[in-house]
Amino acid sequence: MPVKRTMGKKHRKRNGRKRMVKVVPEDVINMGPLRIDRFGRFIRYSNTATPEGHAELLKRTEGSNKRALAELQSAVPKLQKLIEQYDAVELMHRAAYMLLPLLLKYVSESEYPINESYYLPTVEYLQYLIARTPANTDGKRLSEDEWKELWEQATGILQLTQIYLITRKTLTKPPTVIDDLRFILDSKRLGMRGDRYAFFFSDHLNTALSLTNLGLSTCTELTLQN
Repeated sequence: MPVKRTMGKKHRKRNGRKRMVKVVPEDVINMGPLRIDRFGRFIRYSNTATPEGHAELLKRTEGSNKRALAELQSAVPKLQKLIEQYDAVELMHRAAYMLLPLLLKYVSESEYPINESYYLPTVEYLQYLIARTPANTDGKRLSEDEWKELWEQATGILQLTQIYLITRKTLTKPPTVIDDLRFILDSKRLGMRGDRYAFFFSDHLNTALSLTNLGLSTCTELTLQN
């Protein structure tokens, strides 16, 4: 006859509910109503504002957005007028030398200091403006002070655009994944990539072509290593 065994209360408690372990973040950053917790490679964002404080923040954000837009509407035509005064080739030549010290480092854009992170997007933006601006033919050359003024105006426009995107109203309330996607795409269009190597470095080429590696090997018997 089989023996029926019953568990005691202590045994049931020991094998029953598992004890929850509280995970403590490795880093905590508080910026106004925003709290950022880092758990290894995972990041958690929290809004610590009261409903009244959040409403006030949205009101101030809307004001910042309107000011950024007004400044952009004034700054962009001003920069384009400045570009018209100089030879396009010399402008791009000077812009390339702004990048040269960064490219010699051979590091990811995410490793640049804050001011240097604007350099490559600024050069791309200048190239875009030059392409849509009537060419200068009188051979006028820039002085160092004139180049400094032009460069500061160009980087200032990128910074203003970034403020505009960050403070822009969402399409829906509460925000949806579409709002997240719109912000990510517009930020990349602005040039704030943060994790990409210069396009002529092998690291960028390997990353950009990695999605086509299977197709290359299937159609041409070649791989990225070849």
